[in-house]
Amino acid sequence: MATYSNDLRLKEITPGDEDGVWGTSTNNNWNIAAEAFSYGTTELASDANATLTIPDGISSAYRSLFLKITSAVSLTATRQITLAPSTVSKLWFIQNSTSGDQTLTIKQGSGATVDIPNGKSKIVYTDGGGAVGAVTDAMAAFSAFTTGLQYVGTTTGTANTYAVTIADVTAYVNFLSLVVQINVTNTGASTINVSSLGAKDIRRPDGTALEAGDLTINTLVGMRYNSAAGYFVLVAASAAELESYVTAAAASASAASSSASAASASASSASSSASAASASASAASGSASSASASAAAAAADATEASDAVSYIDSITTFDPITTVTITAGNANIDLSVGRVFEISVTGNFTVTLLNMATSISRVFTITTRNTGSFNITSYTAAGYTIKAPSGTTAGTLTASGIDRFTCQIAGSSQILLTKDTNFVNV
Repeated sequence: MATYSNDLRLKEITPGDEDGVWGTSTNNNWNIAAEAFSYGTTELASDANATLTIPDGISSAYRSLFLKITSAVSLTATRQITLAPSTVSKLWFIQNSTSGDQTLTIKQGSGATVDIPNGKSKIVYTDGGGAVGAVTDAMAAFSAFTTGLQYVGTTTGTANTYAVTIADVTAYVNFLSLVVQINVTNTGASTINVSSLGAKDIRRPDGTALEAGDLTINTLVGMRYNSAAGYFVLVAASAAELESYVTAAAASASAASSSASAASASASSASSSASAASASASAASGSASSASASAAAAAADATEASDAVSYIDSITTFDPITTVTITAGNANIDLSVGRVFEISVTGNFTVTLLNMATSISRVFTITTRNTGSFNITSYTAAGYTIKAPSGTTAGTLTASGIDRFTCQIAGSSQILLTKDTNFVNV
């Protein structure tokens, strides 16, 4: 007698049986085995739990690799979908396309289950454990699918105590990125609770608490989770606010530098007054050294703040994208019209930066979409020197891939260029 104890419920012919007709059974097995690699759909007839049983040796959508579940009626609560038989160990891509905005809980036996929110899909597998059979989310352990992606939502709650529910976020992981629309302007230090995982501080890029007005009603704000520190870092605010960090740090460095120069001049004057003024000269010289150290520290702070803003601004993606066309081997980027540019690369080319004096932002990004094995041959900008950090191959593009570059106008004569090596297109 034939059996059907395998995971796809194919007909297993008993040796010696079906003489002359075994070919028919074998062909049928091939046909239904192919269903395990196909797309199928099933409809829930009522607003109730359902069991989807793969039949023995018969074609069925339940056997499909990708199974789309719809409903004939609007569901009013979370419904359980049991995958049967409970001894089947199999992989499924399951999409919840039911009506009523309800979650589907996928189960097999009394073991673990997986929830699929309405309108979402998940990759799950059953262990075939029988009465205690479990269902597992196959992607839950893959950090590549939870790290670095941006999740979007609108906050709720009150000023300084925000919350947002994002179905795909089930844990706080390092570099978890959020883009949220603020529902009320903050008045001071603030927290955010994502998907009821617990409130976490929102900090400024320098690690300090937020101040009143950092989060403005109806604006889009980006933040990234730092698991080591245990808080979210604000990574996308207004261009004016971002540049204010650099301006303040640069002003501090300039003031300290002026103080150092004045103290140095005083020391020099005192030194020429001979032995009678030697003590005063020594004191002035000490003041000069102290002021010089302060200037160096302030300058370092300015550089650090500038680098931070460059990084922050580079991942801001809320600005309109200006498409740049390569003409006669040259891509002209007009900085007076935007700060996010995209180039479709069809050959080697030169980047020419225009209108730095009227640029709408000191920091801008260039994204290249390479259609072959082409590269940037050079950069030009009238009146400016373009510098790339040591070890950066700013002109080398990924073959048939996507790259992004961050450019920052530094002072009146330099443009700092970096290739975003951690950029991943998703």
